[in-house]
Amino acid sequence: MNHPRFWAKTGSAEFENGEPKYHPVICHLADTAAVAMEIVRSHLSPVARQRLCAGFGLSQESTIRFCGFMAGSHDLGKVSPA
Repeated sequence: MNHPRFWAKTGSAEFENGEPKYHPVICHLADTAAVAMEIVRSHLSPVARQRLCAGFGLSQESTIRFCGFMAGSHDLGKVSPA
């Protein structure tokens, strides 16, 4: 197995061939987006959610998706083959 170019998280664990275990960046970004959407959807107070929607000028569902997109995009600038 080749170590991937685009990884997000590694730890001390290793695969059987000795390469470090990793979490691909695309999975990390998707995880982050999903968590952000759930926080906005289920953990903000109704008043906080309404203020967020008003601030963005978006519907509740669009605000939830926008927050997910922004959170999910947070590491894109770090993605490079270097």
